[in-house]
Amino acid sequence: MTVLGLTPEIEFLVQAVLKDQNRVPLGVIRARRSWRRDTFDTNPPLVSVVIPCYDQAHFLSEAIESVLAQTYPHFELVVVDDGSNDNTAAVVNRYPGIRYFRQENQGLAAARNAGLRQTMGEYLVFLDSDDRLLPSALEAGLRCFRENPACG
Repeated sequence: MTVLGLTPEIEFLVQAVLKDQNRVPLGVIRARRSWRRDTFDTNPPLVSVVIPCYDQAHFLSEAIESVLAQTYPHFELVVVDDGSNDNTAAVVNRYPGIRYFRQENQGLAAARNAGLRQTMGEYLVFLDSDDRLLPSALEAGLRCFRENPACG
């Protein structure tokens, strides 16, 4: 099976999830709770995107813009500043509607966990601050879940 709109690397991760549902690689959309297949189109789920960031302000705007350019409109974006010494806050403040949290530097895992605690979505995507999503990434990931209800 091919999931349209995904890079070969992400396609590999999705296939790994389909083969072994007990081992979900980091960065792959994960379902927080079950949802009914027939309500997907009438009640679209909220996807939470968490971007942990530490001294990556020079890349951050590209990551944020890749999320804002998604074809799937039902998402929230949370940026967790893990004690950066650069202008991360100024970069985030250029974009309205993004939730920004700053914490003392505790490392990537702690920043991801802090971001997770601030989200409300049914699905979760971790996006590193120096990465970008393809415009249809959220839509393609959700389509994969809808077409393969055993995933998640």
